[in-house]
Parts: sequence; structure tokens; C-alpha cells
Amino acid sequence: MDEEAKREDKEKSRREDEELYYRILNGDEEASEALIRKYRYRLIGFCIQEFNFPLEIAEDTVQECFCSFFVKVKSSSSPLKTPRALKEFFYISVRRIAFRKKRKTKIEDLYDDLYDKLFRDIPPEEFDRIQDKETILEIKKIIDTLPEKKKRASILRFIYKLPYKEISEKLGVPEGDIRRWIHEIRESLRAWRRKFYI
Repeated sequence: MDEEAKREDKEKSRREDEELYYRILNGDEEASEALIRKYRYRLIGFCIQEFNFPLEIAEDTVQECFCSFFVKVKSSSSPLKTPRALKEFFYISVRRIAFRKKRKTKIEDLYDDLYDKLFRDIPPEEFDRIQDKETILEIKKIIDTLPEKKKRASILRFIYKLPYKEISEKLGVPEGDIRRWIHEIRESLRAWRRKFYI
């Protein structure tokens, strides 16, 4: 296909998007379905190729993108600056959602590492005593109930062994607060262990 034909196809697609967009604004359900059919598999393929997502995660990402779009359409008379940029909107939206999922997965992996670290701190001779599900959930609860910045501070201190000053700079929190947070977390863990082993 030559360049002229490509430009014509692109222009035709943009005109179709514009027409679908205005029909959707007017509550046309068939236009909504047509738009999903047009972009769903392209966006799923994009997620799989660009982010190495398994099919299920790629489908969830695209579904979230469409939901976000239709919510914006219902809450605003014109959520896009120009309807002809619909394709760009979807790809940017999917990319943003995918990056968020990637970050979330990375943080959850770090939390898992932190839980492992907590277990490693327990003497081997006592380890058999914490195998019940209730106890494991109690340990996780200590970390999970922390505000997001405290969780990050825990990871940076306990796993990456960063100095307080560096953690302070990374999180934009005064060093004194970081020291206090880490002390409080350690005290919570000590309190749990005292309670458990008494």
C-alpha cells in the first residue's frame, strides 16, 4: 500500500471515529458496540506486545480503558478536545492504565519480599509456631494497614537498606518522620511477637 492510500485509510478511519463519537454522545448503543469492536482487539494486542501482559490482564486493561471513556462521555458533553483523536485517546489511556498495573505489580512484589524478610527475622527454632494462616495474616496486616508512604519507607529501609536521609529525599518526607515511622513499625512487630510468644 502506497503512502497516499495509507493517508486515505487513516482519514477514513478518523471520519468513522468522529461519526461514532457523536452518535455515542447522543446515546446510540450500537455506536458504542461498533467502537468497541473496532478497537478492542487492537488494544489487547497492543497490551500483549508492548507490556508483555497475559491475555487476561490485557483484556482487563482494555476493559478499564473503555469503561473510563464511557464514564467520561456520560459525565461531559465533550471529553475529547477533538473526536478525530479518538484512536490516540484510547492508546494513551491504555498505556497509562498498563503502566499503573505494572507499578502496582512491582510494589506488590516488593511487599512480598518484605513479608519474607519478616519471616527470616524469626529464629528457625520458633518458625514452626507461625505456620497457621491466622498468624501469617496478622503479620501482613501490620504492613497492609500502613499508609502508602509508610509502606514505601518500610520497603526502602528493610529491603533496600537505604539510609534514612536517602529515603527522606525519595519520598519527600522529613528525615525525622522517616525515623519515627520505622521505629513505630519495628515497635508494632515487636509488640506482635511479644503477644504471640507469651
